[in-house]
Amino acid sequence: MKRIVGNIGALPLPDGKYAFGRILAHSNVEFYRHLGKSENDLPEDSDIWFTVCCHRSFFRHMKLVGKRSFANDDEQYPPAKYIYDVIGKGYSLYSRGQIIPASYEQCKGLERASVWEYEHIIDRIMETGVYPSLILDHDLSKE
Repeated sequence: MKRIVGNIGALPLPDGKYAFGRILAHSNVEFYRHLGKSENDLPEDSDIWFTVCCHRSFFRHMKLVGKRSFANDDEQYPPAKYIYDVIGKGYSLYSRGQIIPASYEQCKGLERASVWEYEHIIDRIMETGVYPSLILDHDLSKE
């Protein structure tokens, strides 16, 4: 499937169900909570489960099944993510391709900036626990 912002893809899962995700800017995909029984069983609403940046090879596993427009231009961008510098013990926000210095408080509750491979995304959707979400829940500089 081509990485065209707004496209919705169906991702076959090992249990025979399908996950659905809408392409966002910068190779991000927002995955919906709804898991379908077929590739045409798209969710009626946009209940977003999680958003991750996907490796370019991931998109060949998805089949184009629809397109959903955005209410406004801002909606096509993924939520901000955090970056932690283990050497400098500092935080930054990654938003719209920009890295901005930030505090722990600004990053708390955000997902870590990372690029996910196909296997990681399948694991996260299937909730097997090998590759869970990377939400910041404690101050890493205290470790």
